[in-house]
Amino acid sequence: MFTRKIAALMIIFVLAMSFESAPAAQAVRQPSHGTPHEEIRSSDGYAIGIKSTEADRGLVRQALSSQTVRMSARQIPYQSGSASGAGIDRPTGKPGFVPGGAPRADAQAVAQARYSEAWKTVNQFQSNSRAQQAAQSIVPYGTAGRFSSYATNYFDTMWTDNPWQEVGKLYVLDGANVYTCTASLIAPNVVVTAAHCVFNTDYDYWYDGWMFVPAERDGVAPYGEWTWDQVFFPTDWVNARYSSAGMKNDMAVISFPFTDGGGMTVSDYVGWLGRVYNLDAKQELHAIGYPIQTTNPVSGELYSFTCAAEAFQKGSDVLGLGCDMQSADGSPWIYKFTPYFYSVGNYVNAVTSGGIYGKTWGNTLYGPKFRSYNIEALCILIGC
Repeated sequence: MFTRKIAALMIIFVLAMSFESAPAAQAVRQPSHGTPHEEIRSSDGYAIGIKSTEADRGLVRQALSSQTVRMSARQIPYQSGSASGAGIDRPTGKPGFVPGGAPRADAQAVAQARYSEAWKTVNQFQSNSRAQQAAQSIVPYGTAGRFSSYATNYFDTMWTDNPWQEVGKLYVLDGANVYTCTASLIAPNVVVTAAHCVFNTDYDYWYDGWMFVPAERDGVAPYGEWTWDQVFFPTDWVNARYSSAGMKNDMAVISFPFTDGGGMTVSDYVGWLGRVYNLDAKQELHAIGYPIQTTNPVSGELYSFTCAAEAFQKGSDVLGLGCDMQSADGSPWIYKFTPYFYSVGNYVNAVTSGGIYGKTWGNTLYGPKFRSYNIEALCILIGC
């Protein structure tokens, strides 16, 4: 069982972690549909994960092969409530910065040839100037319900450029049901999302599998559709009494290392965002995700959306961010937002867990803050 003392350990200890197959006594419930997963745990008990088989991946490809099925998918079910862990953050070392990376130099040309039908839509989309699409300047409110927000890949220049193209829809297979979350690449072929998008702690079971579609817009996938290989998340997410009580542990990493018919990986096409950990809570951040709805007339799950606000501390290792995206679960909160550039800025600092019922519902998101003990531990296990 995970011990909370690990939160006080330095990153140098985390670097020594290894993983091993889970003892039967520690096993959690397997999905009630599909094939059993090969469960993996870190040797110190911090993280739990699974590795796919070809049967797992085939199940996902078969179930999600239809665009009609994907377009009718619903947001992942999640019980919103109070964020656990009142108090100040634990000291876990100095801030750490891991830069992002650019796609392959010929990525756009290869994508247009490989996914030609999707790119017909991209190329036919009416051009809008970047000046017309510019977001409002950030006002550092630092309080619930205060933010700027705007549609994102509804506009063509925010569809196939950095940092929006590294953000995509994550399809979650659960038996006959298909759900969606948001995920973002934070390392070559590795995405980060919310833990409740991979393991249902309210009912204690793994979902059946995942597909990541970067830069998806209105069902169009200009960079392909990618099936999963491995998943890891904090063991304390399993131990949470219910989903909203485990908010500070609500993060997961999933790898998508496979190549398409052209020999390209997902990061060959779109690159990846950087990540940062151990920052103070008060930072200007941009959250990018696929919302249920917003107050903007261009909203819903067809397009990605962006909120810009100053984060504030809600509880121990839990951040709040003013935003009118209802859920957009798993969406990245980006520090030093630097549009149209690779390897400069664009560090993911947290992900959306969800809203909290009450006066901030619908205008504020909450989620786990990246610390060396959580995101870097998960990254070491999955090979960031």
